[in-house]
Amino acid sequence: MVTADVEALYTSIRHADGIEAVALYLRTSNLDGNLVELLLELLEFVLLHNVFVFGQGTYLQLHGTAMGACCAPSYANLFLGAWEREIFMSNPIPQTDLIQGWMRYINDVWFVWEGSIKDLHVLMAALNRNDLNIKLTFKYGRSVDFLDLQIRALPKGDLVTSVFRKPTATNSLLHAESAHLPSTIKGIPVGQFLRVRRICSKDDDFYMQANDLTERILQRGYSQKVIRKGRVRAERTSRNTLLYNNATRLNKDKDQVRLITGYHNKWFQFKNIIEKHWAVLQTDPILKQCLPSRPSIVAKRSRNIRDILVHSHYEPSKKNKGAKQDLIGFFPCGR
Repeated sequence: MVTADVEALYTSIRHADGIEAVALYLRTSNLDGNLVELLLELLEFVLLHNVFVFGQGTYLQLHGTAMGACCAPSYANLFLGAWEREIFMSNPIPQTDLIQGWMRYINDVWFVWEGSIKDLHVLMAALNRNDLNIKLTFKYGRSVDFLDLQIRALPKGDLVTSVFRKPTATNSLLHAESAHLPSTIKGIPVGQFLRVRRICSKDDDFYMQANDLTERILQRGYSQKVIRKGRVRAERTSRNTLLYNNATRLNKDKDQVRLITGYHNKWFQFKNIIEKHWAVLQTDPILKQCLPSRPSIVAKRSRNIRDILVHSHYEPSKKNKGAKQDLIGFFPCGR
């Protein structure tokens, strides 16, 4: 098995190459031609106007894309997709027929190599000879680490998977005393144990990883009762049900009207007030047609210290908010 990683992918993509790759996919899609050109124009604007502050200086990024940009993952993914087309279809590299099961997630690649180690080095050297600024590092063996998986090949050819954590990984699970809904806090151990159950293909690996996870969750302030409940649920859940989506499961509330607000220490009182007086809105003949019989109130994470400290340096122009505005609908009163 071989794992390969594209070095510094986001900052290595030349603007012209990236836009050309995105255009390749958009222009072969079913999207309207005018929409395609608009998307390409917007993408070019994002790439050419990435201004950032570092220290006391202000800089314009001339090469690559910002890792924090919303479009960056899709942009990088399509760029490497176009590169893969060139490798396997347009301009085949010798010995690519010895590659089996090539799989990629953004810039991480996993595949099975059926040739010699010497030929593998020849292949990787050929892949690194390109004019797209793509450089790959690679590792190989009967046990490899790929994303959050440790994949081992048994003598008979079966693959065994377990959890992989980088040596530099920190225990960054949500702390039990964080300002979140109690149901969210209680759901963290459940979700973590189910994840371990899904990844580990052997029970021995699951119990070993579950013990390690238990210690890490305890360090984050969770009670033994909550941890035990999550672990027992994972132990009693069949791994097959976690590996495959239930195609018969219907999202019955996809058209549900939701009131989404930030979570705070008075959130439950706020929720009770809304539910108590919901009938007031139901008396309106127009609102009654689109509102549900009872409200669905959802809490989201409120602003934290990072949100307050990290912000854009862009300052919108200050307008006279006190001036009278001839607008229809909702707008700031200015006072």
